[in-house]
Amino acid sequence: MIHPTDYRYLVKELDPYLSDEAFLGYKLAVEAAYIKALANVGVCPEDVAREISKKANINTVTPKKVKEKETELKHDIRAMVDVLADAVSERAKPFVHLGLTSYDVVNTAQALMLKDVTKDVIIPSMIELEKKLIILAEKYKDTVQIGRTHGQHAEPITFGFYLAGYVDRFGEAIEKIRGAVEELRGKVSGAVGTKAGLGIVYDSPEKLEKIMMSELGIKPARITTQIVPPEYLADYFSQLLIAFSTMADFANDMRHLQRTEIGEVSEQFSAGQVGSSTMPQKRNPISWENIVSQWKAVMPHIISVYMDIISEHQRDLTNSASARYYIPEIINAFVYSIKRTKKNLDGLVINEKKMKKNLEMTGTALAEPVYIMLAMGGHTNAHK
Repeated sequence: MIHPTDYRYLVKELDPYLSDEAFLGYKLAVEAAYIKALANVGVCPEDVAREISKKANINTVTPKKVKEKETELKHDIRAMVDVLADAVSERAKPFVHLGLTSYDVVNTAQALMLKDVTKDVIIPSMIELEKKLIILAEKYKDTVQIGRTHGQHAEPITFGFYLAGYVDRFGEAIEKIRGAVEELRGKVSGAVGTKAGLGIVYDSPEKLEKIMMSELGIKPARITTQIVPPEYLADYFSQLLIAFSTMADFANDMRHLQRTEIGEVSEQFSAGQVGSSTMPQKRNPISWENIVSQWKAVMPHIISVYMDIISEHQRDLTNSASARYYIPEIINAFVYSIKRTKKNLDGLVINEKKMKKNLEMTGTALAEPVYIMLAMGGHTNAHK
């Protein structure tokens, strides 16, 4: 029970991207792309590059072997590199990780991982939710509802109009995330980012980096220290959490519209479902509340994301533990909540009679147009 994601909220389809084994696979993919680039420019023999890239996978460089080696070396990347080197011929060993520094591998693998999970899981899930919102907005475009400001009855709207606001906001979030993930960068610039070590390996490190990044399908950072400038990652998670905040806002609205005294919407309540351990009549909006709770759990991680922009001199390790928390936790909670929101919308119950009744409750919802017409008719104090 050390982490509720593991036993309660885990989205299994994220395993191929966010698990420790998956990240090891991404790091090995970076090593494989690099050795191919070395072969491309004639530094490494083609057969050696094929041998190393063939072994650069988690079936050969297993998580178990890497963890055992890390226990000895106290360095995760060097442990991975040593296990990979142990798996290849004596002729190939010198070329493994030649000229690279740890965060050439880590930052580039991170960008690859986030691009894949965003393209394969996050964006498709968001689009499915967006489509459901569009369908409901069109369906209820003429369903009259009272608009509320400060929790008070204000002016008439339609429920479809209300939903259209979230269609627009969430649709914009999809585009912002797409843009942010495309800007994630990789690097091959060696220790402290000067490419000096790589210049010993090959006389044009920039060309080597360009070939490798083209192989991986990501952009190289324009200039680096020992790490990729962290603003790219910060922007990505900012956009993710903005989208999550929009979804939490919607969930919170739905929760309030289910209040007994409002009763305009309700989430589906299955046969045999219990709302309270002692009050049989309760029909609690637990799914909407859970989405807000998921957001509350991970939204403060944005502070860690921004704090990780600071890395002293050319690099420090103060981002190492924090990133291991917030990367999977934010993404898992976000995708879990998207799926739960979609399920809620599939079973959403709309009480149009209650909407009409609430609209007619105060009898003053048309005060604004009356005041405007009076003012246009020449009354000097129409508002009063």
